Amino acid sequence: MEYKYKNGSKGCNNSRSNYAPRDVIDPSKYKDMDIISRAEAVIKDLPKDEQEDGGFLLKTNQIRKILAAVNSASNKVSVFKATSGSTELNNALADEIRYLQVLLVYQCGRDKQKKKQCGVDDFVKRAGLIDMIKSIGKDIRKYEEFARYMEALVAYHKFYGGKD
Repeated sequence: MEYKYKNGSKGCNNSRSNYAPRDVIDPSKYKDMDIISRAEAVIKDLPKDEQEDGGFLLKTNQIRKILAAVNSASNKVSVFKATSGSTELNNALADEIRYLQVLLVYQCGRDKQKKKQCGVDDFVKRAGLIDMIKSIGKDIRKYEEFARYMEALVAYHKFYGGKD
């Protein structure tokens, strides 16, 4: 899937020239990779802020907010899995996991409006996070893979120089 922007450009609606131009985001190019390799490739492809010594536009605190919500859901899933023995989530947990999509959309919109850097938006689209959440449904295994993917994304972001 190729993401288009409202103005038809390949980058952010940003009049500031100190940000590197962005390519068209195609998360399907990472599709055939295992989650660890995929996380590393996504992070390596994130746009850089040329004014900040080439650091990522996506800051550590932004990505950790997302991870905190995922970890909270993971704790609930672990308890549910241990107590029920089920391989499927109940409706309440499935809804809570689906609600992570709202958090992602909010963070993308917040980033675009306040900072106009598009770090979170680019990250979410490039990593394919919304599509991944949609595909979880009630499958605990898919959720656990998503949670491991998020942990790997945060780890590689930090490893490759993510800053606060």
